[in-house]
Amino acid sequence: MRIHQFCPDDVPPGRVVAWHPDSATIRRLREAAVDPRRPSHDQLARLREADTAALDSTGGAGRGTPWLGFRCTLGRAEPQRVRRVLERYLDQHEGLRSGFFRGRDGAMERRTLPEGHVDLVPHVLAERADATTAADVVTEHLAHWTAPLRWPSHAFVTIENLHGTTLIAAFDHGVFDGYSAYLSAAEILRSYAEPESLLESVASAVDVAEHERASEREGEAVSAGLDTWSQALDENRCLPALPVGSRVARDDRHPHRLVSIPIATAEQTSRFVAHLRALDASIGLGFIASLVAAILATGGGTRLDALMSVHNRDRPQLDTAVGWFAGVVPVSIQTDRSTYLLDVIDATQQAWDRAQPATRVPRHVAARELAADLRPALVLSYIHGRRCAGWERWAESDATVLFGPVDDSAEMHVWVSVVPGGTYLEVRYPDTPSCHRWVEQVADTMRSGLLDTANTFLPQSQGA
Repeated sequence: MRIHQFCPDDVPPGRVVAWHPDSATIRRLREAAVDPRRPSHDQLARLREADTAALDSTGGAGRGTPWLGFRCTLGRAEPQRVRRVLERYLDQHEGLRSGFFRGRDGAMERRTLPEGHVDLVPHVLAERADATTAADVVTEHLAHWTAPLRWPSHAFVTIENLHGTTLIAAFDHGVFDGYSAYLSAAEILRSYAEPESLLESVASAVDVAEHERASEREGEAVSAGLDTWSQALDENRCLPALPVGSRVARDDRHPHRLVSIPIATAEQTSRFVAHLRALDASIGLGFIASLVAAILATGGGTRLDALMSVHNRDRPQLDTAVGWFAGVVPVSIQTDRSTYLLDVIDATQQAWDRAQPATRVPRHVAARELAADLRPALVLSYIHGRRCAGWERWAESDATVLFGPVDDSAEMHVWVSVVPGGTYLEVRYPDTPSCHRWVEQVADTMRSGLLDTANTFLPQSQGA
């Protein structure tokens, strides 16, 4: 299951149907008591950005809707079966039954529906649409319904034709992370194939967000976290720009491109994991270090400044929860021997350890407290999709993670994705010729280094 930029080719021709909460559901939501649980800091920032754009009479034009979602095929699905599967999915994840609205005093209020209180109805967006028409109506529908201040801030669309039914789901980025896309596709495919199967109880993303806010306090931990963020700032009180090899300046604004580049097969990936285990190295940091080594090798330096993702699924109940659980911390990775993997693993581990105090202070809070510009430049992430329950159904359903459009910027997000088919380097980057060439060089260098390491381990010694 690879990451893909949503485009018209993702939408086949056919009968296009949107699945909306019915009028009774909307009424129940409006009459629901105010839910006192607060948004996470990331979601709060998304709500404020959306609110500012709505109030700005010149805003909106050219702004992207940064949604996340997935696509999969369901075979020749009957409408009632689709409805039951989607309602069951919403029952499982409280965050998708919750939303924020303006109260009488103008403040944001959360309202949440209990399990079993969301009823969906189909709305035909287009009958017998050709590929162009289907893509147009689906694109517009997803952009409209994934806005943070709408409810629900997600959308389900099916396209029916002689070849079967394609499901496209999109969610506001503030309530749905990349791993949620893996989980959601697997869960919906299982529920569709086994409608009577029991689903395990999962934790609520709403509770996690409230716990984050309730845990805020002044003290040494917060002070240390702010110090870590402060040390990452440059002379302009900004996070450092992209590596020089990208030839993208800090304040540039470019459209983005997203690519998924094969790095290693499943067998080669297992051998690389075996090597990391033999070194007693963290698997995730080992893959990140192989990326860091490639970036340093193609940039000619010995230091890399970036943000690194922190995945906060810190207890078993969150393993299958849908929501936004990812944060970031600033890392400065320094090594004198930038292409030797063991050195880079050690340097990456040291940088990761130094960054841990920043996990106590979310990026948006640090930006406010430090009066600093903490817009990301380079963000490094590792996703282990092979841990996702139900991954076996991804291939047969042509499941794909989808990213919606984003605003022009100088940001680059890099994911090392380890999935059943192998390892992929998935990059969203400023779409310039020089940056494109650099991304290809990084991928080629990472592939060469990872395979050199993997090939030192024979199949019988994999253990992965």
